[in-house]
Amino acid sequence: HARRFSLAFEALQFPWGQALDLAAVRQRLESPSSPGWLWCVHCETSTGVLNDLERLKGLCSEFQVKLCLDCISTIGTMPLDLSGVWLASGASGKGLRAYPGVSMVFYHHELKPTAQPLPRYLDLSYYAAEQGAPFTFSSNLLHALHAAVKRVPWEKRFAEMAELSAWLRTRLRELGFPLIGDETRTSPVVMTIALPEHLNSVQIGQLIQEAGYLLSFNSEYLRRRNWIQICLMGECAQEKLVSLLNALKRVCFPRRPARILAETTRPALGSPGEKGSESNADQVGRLPGTGAPIARRRRIRT
Repeated sequence: HARRFSLAFEALQFPWGQALDLAAVRQRLESPSSPGWLWCVHCETSTGVLNDLERLKGLCSEFQVKLCLDCISTIGTMPLDLSGVWLASGASGKGLRAYPGVSMVFYHHELKPTAQPLPRYLDLSYYAAEQGAPFTFSSNLLHALHAAVKRVPWEKRFAEMAELSAWLRTRLRELGFPLIGDETRTSPVVMTIALPEHLNSVQIGQLIQEAGYLLSFNSEYLRRRNWIQICLMGECAQEKLVSLLNALKRVCFPRRPARILAETTRPALGSPGEKGSESNADQVGRLPGTGAPIARRRRIRT
């Protein structure tokens, strides 16, 4: 974005799967030509790595630099204190779990009209002058966002997501999957798995999708690195994750025992024998070229 708007900036780049090197950031801020702003992400969604927000705020405060933060993957997924952040961006999807399509910019300072010509649709000061809605806005999206935010007891949800994430990471490690990023610096809702070379991430992702679970695997940067991702931003019951782990195990490690945890099949609607009720059943297929079993979900009406 900065390059497309011809902003004068210097990019500090670090290896994939690692948090920002704050010593390198400090060194750059200490230079005679100290920058006026620092733009970074709180959570790097492509890996799940979480950057240290408190230390970033401290550095920017020390050197009087404006901190601009991409919080799209952390708003609604963990406690977040944006005091000391000059601008922060968010979205209605992901952690807030409303319909996607609403973008948000958070600020706590006076927004003065910019001297630089900007498209009116991207001029934040124009939005502020017009009480936030200078153009026609979708009331359906706004009401959906309002309902999504109001219905959730956020402290309870944050605690539950952290607990579920810790449980899932432990199970994935026990299965032998290497996870990208140090656990103390990763998002509670994004798990990135580095598959071994003999397993193709796209093929694995497609087979798991056929089993009823949609993972992230089709993005170009994931395909290039042979990674798949499990994201817990929606409603994720532990029993469903047990079933997902068993499907991953059947596909990736076919010679191990078939199940790692007990699963129970429950009707989706009604009760057993009730007219019109549904249940899930496993239909077992084979991973091409390996003979590995893979369960495919199908609906059975009773």
